Amino acid sequence: MDNDNESLSVDSAISNWWLTLANRIQTARESGLTPVLIALSRKMPRLIEWLTQTFLEQHPELPPKEILDACELTTELSIPFRVSRSHDMSKECYILIDDIIIHGTTIKSIASDLEILSGRVPGTRIVCYVSSIFIYQFPVAMPSCVSLEDIEKLQPLDLPTTKAVVSTLASLIRTTNLPLDMEYPILRIRGMGGGHNNDTFIKEIKKHFKDADIVHAYEGYWGNTLTALLERSEDQHAFDFAKIRAFESDNGLALEIFSPYTLPDLLKNLQIELFKEDSYKSLWEIVANPVKDFAISNSYLFDEVYGEALRRNMCRSLIVWANYLLSLSFFISRCFDILPPTVRSAFDVQEDDIKLILGSDDCESITNRIRDIIKDGINDSLNYIPVFDENDWFAPEQFREEYIQCKAKLASHSDCVQAAMSGIFEFQNFSNPLYDKPQHRHDRLFYGETFSSLIKSCSPYFMGKEVEYQINHWIDDQIDNGAVVPKYELYVTDQGNYRWRRFFHAGLNATELCLPETNASVAEN
Repeated sequence: MDNDNESLSVDSAISNWWLTLANRIQTARESGLTPVLIALSRKMPRLIEWLTQTFLEQHPELPPKEILDACELTTELSIPFRVSRSHDMSKECYILIDDIIIHGTTIKSIASDLEILSGRVPGTRIVCYVSSIFIYQFPVAMPSCVSLEDIEKLQPLDLPTTKAVVSTLASLIRTTNLPLDMEYPILRIRGMGGGHNNDTFIKEIKKHFKDADIVHAYEGYWGNTLTALLERSEDQHAFDFAKIRAFESDNGLALEIFSPYTLPDLLKNLQIELFKEDSYKSLWEIVANPVKDFAISNSYLFDEVYGEALRRNMCRSLIVWANYLLSLSFFISRCFDILPPTVRSAFDVQEDDIKLILGSDDCESITNRIRDIIKDGINDSLNYIPVFDENDWFAPEQFREEYIQCKAKLASHSDCVQAAMSGIFEFQNFSNPLYDKPQHRHDRLFYGETFSSLIKSCSPYFMGKEVEYQINHWIDDQIDNGAVVPKYELYVTDQGNYRWRRFFHAGLNATELCLPETNASVAEN
């Protein structure tokens, strides 16, 4: 398929999908149900943003974006926060939307959670639809609450076409120049005044790159993106990395802050106090306490046969919210004072960004609390002291030895860091013959590398501090390209402790991983 035909095909598929989704929303409303659109993070919320800002403007014949005004638009991360506040699930219509269904394992997991959660009220039957633009393989064995009628007319794509479609969709999403990592603080900057605009703001950031705290600064391969990688304390093992990414677009600037910590299982350790400062402690508790109370009072939902995945997914949402607040505090404590007041006063947090994580309940109040923290420059430190351990990569047990051997071989035979990582991630997705067997498809989501494990794999063969910089740069660009997917996952340490850590696994188009020149450009220091 040539590029022009491929673009036309994607354009047509998006139009058809939007028509189908609009009809489903209208049908739900006519049935007296509130449509809840659960856009699978991370690409789908950004694709909807592109669609409403750009695509529908170019296609006035399609239903307008106002159709979404009657819906709640969120992600699967918000499900624990929604249900813990006693939503009547029988009065809602859940529409699980994704850009492309690969095997349906993630959708099945979300739908299963919804079905189990609805069981807390006897006799409750929920309505759940699956909506997708493309499909690689028709999902099977979905929970009984799920209707697949909206995707039954989609013809499954072959693998080469699917990878081409994934790349095309990624390029459309990149035109919004917004971060895919929507679970971290995103500071929107518009109308700074005081002689500041996008260009002068970027210059202010670059000036700070001369500070000793900055390890490296680099621009994205896709353009209009700038990243500052921050130094960590030598004895700080709580997080793998800390960085700021600035995204420049016609709508202004978006600044995203990352400082993800390795954290304990917050449902197994209900008494842990994460925060010290009242503003952060309050924001944490107003969101987390209802989830913890729900888990205690509905413990029967978390049985070993059906409920373990639900419990894990609920805890993951708590981990996301904890790391959101920790990342915000880290940015304020390390970077806030170096920015001029005219820039700081222009920072804003969008309520819609918070809704993607928490849902709509109390969202306006929570957004305003975050704005107050930013306005007052309040920071906090982690009250819990993390325990460092060596468990920093993930692989299914039956493949571990093969994976270890393959990683070492790929790194030792590569001529650059980027080639080594490209080989590692490609192997995760396509090189294991067992992936053709249905019982192992879910395992692909649990192959993963952390920044620490990638550094360990590459450092023996590529010397110097540049290894960490190159890994961060490469990972950022592959996430933006849809070829690498980050997520939090639970693991057990050698001491038997439960920990949550951010790791990365291969996306479907991993064989299209970018291999840039080894002397990739670095922003002026």
